[in-house]
Amino acid sequence: METQHTLIFSQDFSPESILLIELEETLLEVIESRDSAAYFVGDFSQNEEQSSCNRADEAYVCTETETFKVLFRESSNSILPVEASQLNAGSRISQVLQTFPVPVITLVHGNLELLPTGPRIGVLRRLIDSHRLANNLVNLSVEEILDRVQISRMQLNDELKRMHIVPVEDNLMILSCTEIDRALDDIISTGTLQKWEMPLRLPPAKDILKYCGDHNPIVIRHCLDFFCIPRFDECLTLDEYSVCRFKAMVLLQSYNEKSLSLEWNTFETKWQNTVPDFFQPRMEMLSGLAIFEEVGPKMLIHALFESHLPEDIDGRVRVLFQKKSNWTLEELEPYLLPVVSDIMKIEHILRKHCRILKTIHSLGGGMKFSVRQ
Repeated sequence: METQHTLIFSQDFSPESILLIELEETLLEVIESRDSAAYFVGDFSQNEEQSSCNRADEAYVCTETETFKVLFRESSNSILPVEASQLNAGSRISQVLQTFPVPVITLVHGNLELLPTGPRIGVLRRLIDSHRLANNLVNLSVEEILDRVQISRMQLNDELKRMHIVPVEDNLMILSCTEIDRALDDIISTGTLQKWEMPLRLPPAKDILKYCGDHNPIVIRHCLDFFCIPRFDECLTLDEYSVCRFKAMVLLQSYNEKSLSLEWNTFETKWQNTVPDFFQPRMEMLSGLAIFEEVGPKMLIHALFESHLPEDIDGRVRVLFQKKSNWTLEELEPYLLPVVSDIMKIEHILRKHCRILKTIHSLGGGMKFSVRQ
């Protein structure tokens, strides 16, 4: 037996005035939580410094820890939202539909979905560059950045630290690699003179700030946040990976400015001379900073900073294969993960979207990718 329902258009009917969004249970809990609000951010235009929401066809949702791109999925079925006033707390929808003409307030032909994505780091860099002042101050606050950039608060804090940018009152300050390098060397030399248990047990931050009083406390504080790991007893541990990697970056920048390549053995010796004796630099620490090339019996190292590559995936892959003709998946990961965010999608993107056709199986069993000839 067929059941017929009488539907009428509400006086407040407005086409497409409601959008439905499909959420996973964990994300729904985050959005409903009062402690960690989620918010929409529009797409940023390079031609508009004052507005980040000038494109209505693209939007992102940011939580405290993650960034999602908003997609609209059309459906062959229509959903008809009705006026809530027609439904009593204890009534069943089917009973109401059979008893009364129900006012429909809009028509819905699909729903929004949230796709996890990486933060828009390129947008962040352009925004910072456009608000940079002569004295290395940036005329922006963290809250203003969150209003304009598709990035979560945790991701923003991590990226600002990685860019050596620190909040100063209502602005931001860009710290130079030179002053960071000097402050780091001062912390290490002070620890040696004071006979701290280097690198495993440095005093609490407040004590180190007293010992290193000749330096800008903002720079010292940043070095302690960037290069040290907190211990359970309020003391700090100097992190080998971050110290060695930073020293390598400073060294690579000096060669990159002159467009020079260097033999690996020579670079390794110079690198070792810049780090404290209790640390041992390793090649894997250069992930996302440099690439290697075999030229006859020699191994050459070339500076290639992930942060200098295009933000869009196609442009990024094009530049990578201009720099080097053959790549293993392991070599590509540090250059692609910041914009892909999911390691499982990298090979798929290389094959499908970036016109990578040929794979070569190396003797070690690893897979290499090369561009179409």
